[in-house]
Amino acid sequence: MIKILKKRLSQEEEGFTLIELMVVLLIIAILMLIAIPTFLGARTKAQNRGAQSDLRNALTAEKTAYTSGSKYVAAGTGVLSKLEPSLKWTAGAPSKTVANQVEALASTTGNTTCLYAQSASGTYYGMADIATGTGAGTYFITLTGAPSATCDAAAITPVSTTNPPPAGSWSTSSF
Repeated sequence: MIKILKKRLSQEEEGFTLIELMVVLLIIAILMLIAIPTFLGARTKAQNRGAQSDLRNALTAEKTAYTSGSKYVAAGTGVLSKLEPSLKWTAGAPSKTVANQVEALASTTGNTTCLYAQSASGTYYGMADIATGTGAGTYFITLTGAPSATCDAAAITPVSTTNPPPAGSWSTSSF
């Protein structure tokens, strides 16, 4: 009996036991449960920041057009496509399936522009700029549904000055 035990103890073990493999799989599963939600949250934030960046670039193009012609222009004129060709300009609601798509509206007076983009996560973001008058300035909005098809300075006046502003209201504080 002692000979058998000595022989068994002196043999080298090869491979892992089932228990050892199950412990490793359990550790990997726990790490995945921690990592996947963090990754998805970072992905959503990146998608939202991409849409906001597109809006900032669009506002620069609109301000350039305003400087040249003393009025803001809508997306269908072709002026904005020449000023910022990296964006896909549209006169209708932007789509989350089209990257870098921005809706550009101009008021009938030409002193107000409204820009909207939808991130790949589905959130709409908007920027408006009023060039002249008592409400002159740049305003920001985050929407859960499609934006309004009109652009009027009276509708853009901030509803609240709290930070963060209530969802769906224009604010002077950035996104």
